[in-house]
Amino acid sequence: MTSKMDIGRVKATPRCVCNGIVSVLSVWLGCGLAQGAELPKRIEIASGGQSAYAIVVPDNADQGRIMQAANLLQSVILEASGAKLSIIKESAAPAGAPAIYLGKSQAAAKASLPLDTIKDWNYLLKGVGKDVFIVGDDGVYDIKDATVPVEHIGTLKGVIAFVEGQFGVRFLLPGEFGRRVPKADPLSIDAKLNSLGEQRFTYVIGRAPNDRVNGVAMNLFKNTPKFYAYGGHSYYSAVPEKEYGKTHPEYFALRGGLRTSTGNHLCISNPEVQELILKELEKVFDRGYLMALLGQTDGYAACQCDTCVAIHPDEGERLWIVHRKLAEAMNKRRPGKKVVLLSYGPTVSPPTSFKTFPDNVVIQMCDYSPKAFEQWTLFNVDKTVYIYNWVGNGPVRSPRYVVDQIRSFVKNRVAGIYLCGGFRPLQCYGLNGPAFYAFGKALENPGRESRDVLDEYVNSLFGEAAVPMRAFYRAMYERLDTVSLFNHPNIDNGGVANTLATPEDFYCHCFPAKLLNDMGLNLSRAIGMAKDERVKAALQMVEMEFKYVNAVASIFQVYRAYRVNPCPASLDLLAGKMSERQALLDDVYGGTGKCARSLPGGLPLFYANMSRDEAVMNGLGNCPPFNWDFALLKEKGVLPGATKPKRLEAAKVGAFTPDGALDKPVWKDIPFQELGEVGMGKTLNVSRFKVAYDDEAFYVAVECEYSVTDWLDRLKPMGRDGNAWAQECMEILLDPYGERERHCQFVFNPIPGSTYDARHHYIDDPLHPLFGKREVSWNGDWEYVAVIDKEKKRWTGEVRIPFKTLGVEPAKPGAMWTMNIARSEWPTPRGEGKGAKKGSEMIYSTWSPNLEGRSFHDRASYGEVVFK
Repeated sequence: MTSKMDIGRVKATPRCVCNGIVSVLSVWLGCGLAQGAELPKRIEIASGGQSAYAIVVPDNADQGRIMQAANLLQSVILEASGAKLSIIKESAAPAGAPAIYLGKSQAAAKASLPLDTIKDWNYLLKGVGKDVFIVGDDGVYDIKDATVPVEHIGTLKGVIAFVEGQFGVRFLLPGEFGRRVPKADPLSIDAKLNSLGEQRFTYVIGRAPNDRVNGVAMNLFKNTPKFYAYGGHSYYSAVPEKEYGKTHPEYFALRGGLRTSTGNHLCISNPEVQELILKELEKVFDRGYLMALLGQTDGYAACQCDTCVAIHPDEGERLWIVHRKLAEAMNKRRPGKKVVLLSYGPTVSPPTSFKTFPDNVVIQMCDYSPKAFEQWTLFNVDKTVYIYNWVGNGPVRSPRYVVDQIRSFVKNRVAGIYLCGGFRPLQCYGLNGPAFYAFGKALENPGRESRDVLDEYVNSLFGEAAVPMRAFYRAMYERLDTVSLFNHPNIDNGGVANTLATPEDFYCHCFPAKLLNDMGLNLSRAIGMAKDERVKAALQMVEMEFKYVNAVASIFQVYRAYRVNPCPASLDLLAGKMSERQALLDDVYGGTGKCARSLPGGLPLFYANMSRDEAVMNGLGNCPPFNWDFALLKEKGVLPGATKPKRLEAAKVGAFTPDGALDKPVWKDIPFQELGEVGMGKTLNVSRFKVAYDDEAFYVAVECEYSVTDWLDRLKPMGRDGNAWAQECMEILLDPYGERERHCQFVFNPIPGSTYDARHHYIDDPLHPLFGKREVSWNGDWEYVAVIDKEKKRWTGEVRIPFKTLGVEPAKPGAMWTMNIARSEWPTPRGEGKGAKKGSEMIYSTWSPNLEGRSFHDRASYGEVVFK
């Protein structure tokens, strides 16, 4: 790939791509041979378990790194031929004896090989007479204060390419058992060996296998001096909340009339904030990096101050304008360095207020569809991508998808790739393995067909059991190919909504019952055919992952059947499937909560890096039916989806002014309504409420107990329409029409001056930009008072909502609304402490449960309020 960002790359002569290696056609052909001499077709390295060759390493090489390459080469030749080659330093190499020279040896220099042009991860493979040269550059880049060495091991990459191309070795999975070395006697190589390997992309970083050899074979080189990525967002490091949240609140976004550092969103118009961002970029560049990211926080919330808004009414355009200005400043401060601007969230589309960037700008695209590439062709910028191929625990991408993806990147001149997810221990290497392998191989040769790569993987890894495993993977990947139509597609789908966005839809579509049955039969056939211990181990890995995915998909399918016929028998069947999955996890985790299993030969087991609690939720979050307490449902006789909505009566009272106290006579004879966990699970503390009305307004009184107190120290006012929902709060959700089509939302914290309100689905004009969205700009005329009683560990509150604010006439006896009352309870900072839910900062409770979606905004789950 040719790019404007050819920093540190070898400039090759005309070349062609052959078997994933860039072949040099002219420069060194025949170097070191007598003119007119005829080359033999093959050079014999070993025969009958014996070899005259030695592996020679330069005396002055980085011994720790070059020995990785030497040891790998020695072990491969031993396994392939039975011959163990000695590893010796060049000064000790016997004169005239044939050798495989590694790195930038003196012998390579004497052979006039172009050592100075071999840099970074590039390598040269060259045969000269009977000698073999595998030339790479090994060492550490000059990066200051690097916690992990930023290294390049070109010789290791060269050895991997050599044994792959000459001996047919395949590095399929992490671990010893993930490598396949064909037997050969004699063991020989192409006498015309002459190839140069270059990086096709400036960088491919992010997630990489822990197995270094497998990672390098997959062209995943971990860190690079060419780009400091911050994991995707730089605001957190440039202006950290921990350092400036209390001392400089003006650095952070104004939301709801108050400055808040929650979420680390910045006031980007503040000159001091801009200077801190520039200082952070300078720090990175001065450490030795060529490029550095400039990217807003995740879930970006724009500052609402007048100065920020004055930059541009649109918050995305506002970011582009400020980030462009900062890049211009950095062009003067650090000439030659590149600022990578994040195209994500509000900046996912290119800017409209200007058409050019400074020449030091690079764009990191998070949308890499054909339409997005076409939009960016109008701008004078290099492009990099931030990709999401493997986010989650299960299989999702096919070999076809990733090969097409890399081809698209090459076509659109993408310079670098950052991987979010993927190639990490938590992933299903057994089910994702062929797609992982196809991605790595496409990075060096996008011309290979995905079907051929899949066959190569299956034939190599599963040997005698390859036939049924080929059918196993092909059937699964044909279903997974449909995912690419919706989720970051390689093709333009015309903006069709992602119909596989929910776990339920994904598993039911991609893993239907017939597919699971067919895959299970093929896997069983393969297990019965396996004789090699490495094949058995690989099949064990696949089987454990398949059982996990099968259990999740089966539960979702039975759940759908239950919803067709929500009866006790259907619920029992669903509970039985959940119990089967529980038994599966019991077998893996035992009673410790940590994985008690391992796989032979260093093969990766995704359970090993996942707690039992994480496995129970399967990365699905709190979605039904995985969050159902089946014992509690049976005890209370509840059939989710079949029970009648909750109902209460609102008593008419005389007008009064809320003061937060619930001991006044007006509430005396009105019973409390209890809140329960939103999905009918277990709650930590009591939450309850009462309702009433008069001729002008609707009233709600709440009482919330708490068992821990540390959240009180973190409680702070959020102003009007601030992030009141992001801390301890109550929510009132009213549908005053009783039609379950629209509702008003009122949120308040147990302190003054901290609210949020919005209307949902009130705009019915399809052409309106807020059609189908919440109206945060709507501000109702309502009031609340809350009181915290630290001695009794509870807080109470009263709310008055005028009928006029709801846009309805005063309620009359017999009228019916639908409603829900909800609490977001923050027990501890990170879900720690006795009784707190692990892994969650919030506990959600509602009056009318919502087992289906666990959302406060699901009007179908609302209860009924009848006015007396």
